[in-house]
Amino acid sequence: MPGRTTMAWIASQGNGRFYNIQSPEQLPQIFIKEAAVILKSAIYEDPFKPQLRAATEPVRGISAAEYPVLLGYVATTPKPRA
Repeated sequence: MPGRTTMAWIASQGNGRFYNIQSPEQLPQIFIKEAAVILKSAIYEDPFKPQLRAATEPVRGISAAEYPVLLGYVATTPKPRA
């Protein structure tokens, strides 16, 4: 089983974080903390009106004037293997 030094090295090589936990009971809190950090950086809460980029079946027949004002969005980026 890898030691703490190895695990810390793996985390640094992957631009991640190393947590020196003492008990498996600490894992749920770490997962919650990491999920919150990731989500916070991707959530933008600022009202905006959507703009049509391409006519697709779900929006056919709906005029831009009918689009609701949205209160925010979760930003995403395409992944190379997606």
